[in-house]
Amino acid sequence: MSEKFARFCLKHKVLGRIIAFLMYAIPFTVIFYVFGAGVSAYVIAYCVIAVVTIFMTSAVPAVLTTPALKMLTDKCDPYPLLEACDEILQYVKLPNEILTATLNRCVALAFIGRHQENYDILKSIAIDSYNGLPASIKYTYYNNLADAALTLDDIETAEFAFAKSKECHSAIKNKKLYAQYADANSFLQVVFCIKRGEFESALALLKGVDTASVSRSVNVAYLFAKINIGLGKLERAKTDLEYVIATGNKLCCVEEAKRLLQEISQ
Repeated sequence: MSEKFARFCLKHKVLGRIIAFLMYAIPFTVIFYVFGAGVSAYVIAYCVIAVVTIFMTSAVPAVLTTPALKMLTDKCDPYPLLEACDEILQYVKLPNEILTATLNRCVALAFIGRHQENYDILKSIAIDSYNGLPASIKYTYYNNLADAALTLDDIETAEFAFAKSKECHSAIKNKKLYAQYADANSFLQVVFCIKRGEFESALALLKGVDTASVSRSVNVAYLFAKINIGLGKLERAKTDLEYVIATGNKLCCVEEAKRLLQEISQ
């Protein structure tokens, strides 16, 4: 499904489903007519097409957010994700759809640097009131809340949210997701250590953190810089900060890296 058609389906849900149904139904009709299929074959095929159509048009938000998330991870640009989520939130009605778009929007806000807004939105979400949420979604919520709280020095909320995220992490059965979130736990523990001035512990933890995406490598370099500043290794910190500035594009840590680099260069 193209992004253009996805946006149409988002704004005109019923009409979008009708058009999507016809897009699949017409070729089947032609094929069945040519081969002389019976009535029962038509009925079964149309039922299958209807189910596929509903599934595909329900996945519209993902069609819009997936390329936006890629722009964030690969190009360090969080603004397309913010724009996509703002657009999605204008039209989605189901609570879980609103929650997913809101959590993705908060990710964008965090990377842009609108920290208080991100924190306030996350604090306002009663995550345990949602029925049937996967453990991975709850984990994401609590992990992001802990990160937002740490950014604003709300240590009490950060510790509570981090403990809850670890509970949710233990309930995740998917091995790939479990490993991915274990890495996110380590990343957050590094931030806790830096806040406490435990730079050696932070350094040991950060060396094991994955840097597969560009945005993650920038964030890791930024944390290495803060650790190295804390350890008095200013030349190493300068190298890390220069990488953040050169690669971080529109991430908020770029401006902070410029400030730190200026400070330690004086």
